[in-house]
Amino acid sequence: MKFTLLAIATLLITGANANEAVRVFDGLSASCSSKADSVNASLGAYKLRTKTVQINSHGELKLKVELKFLKCADVHGNYKFVETSPLGTVERNTYSGTVSTTINAVEIKAYEDGVYDLLLNEELDYRSRQTVSLTTRHDNLVNLEEGKSKTVAIDFFITKSISTVSNNKVFDSVVPFGAYRIKVQVSKANNELTTKVLN
Repeated sequence: MKFTLLAIATLLITGANANEAVRVFDGLSASCSSKADSVNASLGAYKLRTKTVQINSHGELKLKVELKFLKCADVHGNYKFVETSPLGTVERNTYSGTVSTTINAVEIKAYEDGVYDLLLNEELDYRSRQTVSLTTRHDNLVNLEEGKSKTVAIDFFITKSISTVSNNKVFDSVVPFGAYRIKVQVSKANNELTTKVLN
């Protein structure tokens, strides 16, 4: 299974299918077609997709997204992404010995583009599939003119807190896993607000 390698900034994602890519620890899109890919993605990868989006008459935009955590694995001689827990311990052999990395915690945060108020800050659990929700209020959407639309962009990003043991030394760090941008178009027609996910 192969995904185009795409460099992205931590809070900037463009492209029509940005929320369909698989993200790895350095924010790049992931590839899984060889043993080397399984090593490069040893800390796991993830996908994010929109499940539901709603807006009410008060301008409250409610968004629910699903996270799917993955690992690159050899399945009957073919490398492909399979679902896995985002937590756990990974070991790999190096010239200097075995390096053990334990993923202690996984967090998801979300901001609205151009506002950067924290909309979501949640610690995730061990499940390979998880759903999170957020609500953001837009008073200007209530007064949206008939036939007009406005786009709201929400940025989601994952971090993993890890401990690495190498040569009897422990190194703690927080690893970013890149971001997804979900764009929602809010339109007004027949005096009602409707939503459409653009990516």
